[in-house]
Amino acid sequence: MARPSGPILSGECRSCPPDVNLPSPKECRPVSNIVLAELEVDGVWESRITWDHPHSASVYKYRVVLEKSVNASWVEKFNGDVASRFFVISNPVSGDYRISITAVNRFDVSSSAVVKSLSMNVPEIMLVGIAATVDNSIYPATALVIGDVEGIDSFPANSIIYETETKSGASQWLPAGKGTAPSSRLTGLDEGQHDIRMRAVPPFGEPSQWHQTQITVFSVEQPSQLTFTPDSTLNHWGQLSWSGAGQSWEVEVRQSTQLLRTQENALWHSTTTDHKIWLNWQPPGDYVITVRSRAGQLASEWSEINVEVADLLPPTDLSFTGDDSGSTGGLVSWQSADERMEMCELELLNDQGEVLHTAVTGSPQAIIPVLAPGEYSALVRCRWREHLSTWASLVITVTDSVSAPSDLKFSTTGETAWQGELIWNPYGLPSELEIINTNTTETVLSLTLLSGYHHLSLLPVGSYQARVRTIGTWSQSPWISTTIVVGQPDTPDNLQYRETPDNVTTAGQLYWEGSTSAGVSGYDVVITDSNSATVLATRVQSTWLDIGNIANGQFTAQVRAVSLLAAEFSDWISTSFTVSPLASPINLSAVEKLVETGTGFTSQITLKWQANDTRTQSYDVEFRLVSVTAWGGLYSGPSNTASRNGLTAGDYRFRVRAINGGMESGWVETSLTVRGIETAPDDITGLQLSGLTGELAQLTWDPITSVDVINGGSVQVKHSPKIGSAVNWATANSIWERLPGNTSMVTVPLLTGTYLVKAVNPADFWSVNAALVESNMASLKGYNRVVERDESDGWPGEKNKAVIDVGGSLTLSETQENSDPPYYIMESPLDLGALFTVRLHLECDGTVYERDTIDDRTDPIDNWEMFDGAQAGGTGLQYQVSTTNDDPADAAATWTDWTQFFVGDFRARAFKLRIVLANPTPSAAGTLNGLRLVADVPDRTETHTGVSAPGNGLPVSYKTPFLAPAMVAITAHGMTTGDYYRITNSTAAGFTIRFYNSSGSGIARDFDFVAVSYGEG
Repeated sequence: MARPSGPILSGECRSCPPDVNLPSPKECRPVSNIVLAELEVDGVWESRITWDHPHSASVYKYRVVLEKSVNASWVEKFNGDVASRFFVISNPVSGDYRISITAVNRFDVSSSAVVKSLSMNVPEIMLVGIAATVDNSIYPATALVIGDVEGIDSFPANSIIYETETKSGASQWLPAGKGTAPSSRLTGLDEGQHDIRMRAVPPFGEPSQWHQTQITVFSVEQPSQLTFTPDSTLNHWGQLSWSGAGQSWEVEVRQSTQLLRTQENALWHSTTTDHKIWLNWQPPGDYVITVRSRAGQLASEWSEINVEVADLLPPTDLSFTGDDSGSTGGLVSWQSADERMEMCELELLNDQGEVLHTAVTGSPQAIIPVLAPGEYSALVRCRWREHLSTWASLVITVTDSVSAPSDLKFSTTGETAWQGELIWNPYGLPSELEIINTNTTETVLSLTLLSGYHHLSLLPVGSYQARVRTIGTWSQSPWISTTIVVGQPDTPDNLQYRETPDNVTTAGQLYWEGSTSAGVSGYDVVITDSNSATVLATRVQSTWLDIGNIANGQFTAQVRAVSLLAAEFSDWISTSFTVSPLASPINLSAVEKLVETGTGFTSQITLKWQANDTRTQSYDVEFRLVSVTAWGGLYSGPSNTASRNGLTAGDYRFRVRAINGGMESGWVETSLTVRGIETAPDDITGLQLSGLTGELAQLTWDPITSVDVINGGSVQVKHSPKIGSAVNWATANSIWERLPGNTSMVTVPLLTGTYLVKAVNPADFWSVNAALVESNMASLKGYNRVVERDESDGWPGEKNKAVIDVGGSLTLSETQENSDPPYYIMESPLDLGALFTVRLHLECDGTVYERDTIDDRTDPIDNWEMFDGAQAGGTGLQYQVSTTNDDPADAAATWTDWTQFFVGDFRARAFKLRIVLANPTPSAAGTLNGLRLVADVPDRTETHTGVSAPGNGLPVSYKTPFLAPAMVAITAHGMTTGDYYRITNSTAAGFTIRFYNSSGSGIARDFDFVAVSYGEG
């Protein structure tokens, strides 16, 4: 039991002398609260350090040492005395500081030094960059310098001074400007490079860093060393380059005949800032190119150079190459003599005039069309821009000659859809092909071809002549020929049969090697059975045939080749084959379960099996009662599962067979006894326990799936103080009975031991195994075991249909000697001695079992609830309790009726316990080896505040007495030094308290108290 802590029961309070706050002349206390404040005062930045002293009137000076951190070392900045409690630094430098302050009183006694680190942050002005723009339009030149400033808002307006300096070469920096604007105009700048720098100087703090840039001032100089370089890519006329100073240069191109230089008569004018420039092409002729430099308004004298653009040269090396194939007139080619050539023009002339005029780009050659025999002039000239070269010429003579083809051959290719192929050499000329039937002289094919090859289509049986000749532009060559003979097709070969077990739509497949003859259009296939009756006759174009589902047996297959248009046939080939019977299904099983119909429950029988032959297309399923000979249909279809609802209880046979077209397998059978609702529901699963409070817990389990339990069934919850293998459903204590069957959680008392849960259906069939969960959670609320009642050896209490066994145990069983059930009543009640609220629970060591033997049973084994040593679902030990508020020893005491015992809280003085063998079967028995009834009482607290005790003491009575003296904690009010109290006569009903002063005399005081014990008296 937890004991509350409280104040000491007695003690003293002592007084201290008053505090006199006067400084000692022999001691000087240190300063405190050192504070740094930074601000701008009348254009000056101040860092003000202040501090406090508890006896400032007694201090006549303060010794101050100020140091600054410089390169990881402390450098002293001030060391002296000040009379006031502050120290001012004007225009300090940003950085880390530390200050040491020592107070000195008027008796020259020094305090300990107080050191504090400080960080001073003086506003800074930053010049992050400058830019300079040069004006070279005048000489000497000017430049505008502009600075980029940050931090300007931290200073008063127009308080920052910007300084600008310049230098040339290695000279010294010279002032060039000073003002409150971050810009400066520089004048009088001579030719050359100038360095410029600028900085910002604030009214307080450090100046910014110098920022520097460089500018160049230009003058003018007459260009020299003019050089013209032709452009090898011909994209430009060439490049002009020169030397000399200047800011920019003007370039002009004129014809050499233009003596007067004006911008209007210049052919080309441009300006550049580089010492070179590309010149665009000019027409052939002589030219003067002039250049001068400029710097602002200044300009130098012109310099010039003479350059020629030559005339365009005509092409050379004209030649002609004839085309022996006759597809073109030939090829005219030439060489370009001028790299400026962009394209050429070609003309063909004969005595009647122009035959061809065309433009040629790219390669210096041109294909001419086929020309009639005769003499021609070929003329070629080059074009560059708008300029043309002179013509170059060549004479071409054309004659007519056509060569006959050669090497005409016919060959078969093994392709049954084609007769074969014809090949010849046409010498690059078009060809004319004819196929003639030699028997009828009929021309069956006439074609003009551009190659020496033809894929010949199928021809009827017969003899043919194939002939070919080449075709020129103006004439044809003589014919050449060869013979083609088309005969009867060859016989196919290697006819075989194979089953196709992986295909439910066919029994097997015939396949063979096709005829090697060209022109085979298909194959005739005939299948006959063992009686020579034709089963199948068909014609196919492939070399295989899928045979549909036919009955099993022996068969003969014949195949022959069919020529084009079925005009000719080969000889027959044949083979024999066998179609095997269809295999029966395997692994047939039957399972019963209950399903809801909306108006009740019915049995659902589910049959499952596996195919044993991949040719199976569907199944037949039948059933019958064992007592009936006729089978009834249950299912026909492709699925390998079937179900049936509503079968009445009884013994059944079920069978299934496979179907494939006209083929049927043998039957496979199984048996099942249909029980309906008279069968045990599924066991409860997923049982879990979780604490809710110090007294309650929650049991949860998976949702129940047995429909007979969900609809009309129930759930029972029991508890046993035992754990492990000693737990027994029949002897466990009931906590909840007949919870709704759709329940999946319930609140129970929090107990140590094992909780058990079972389901029961409306026919009173129980789940076979109880769901178990163990609890080792002690109650969060303290309980005190105050009374225990163990039943004596020999079982002296009242008995009905109960006998004491040889080993000392008590057995209850049904004997039919009276109508009352077997029971036993504990000899003596459990007496608390007074009316209390207690938690009752019992501990019972017992079992319930069937006493018969297997040989004595006449029911089918499927109906047995157990073999032996286990209890039937509804038979068990039931515990009942009766209570009284009177003295149980009094014969006139009034007792309540017997009620079923559940673990929980009861309010009474005495309790009687009866154990009943409930719902016994004729062979059921319950055995008791030990019995104990226990009463637990919870802790209780009683609290009172503002109680007044007189000087002679106060007897205090609890509102409700405890079962044992309580532990008392006192909180006293108004106590002074030396006051104390004493507690006497502490009982279960109350206590006496008296307060005393330091002299031991009784005094009156108010107090609060807390009393903790257990039970209610």
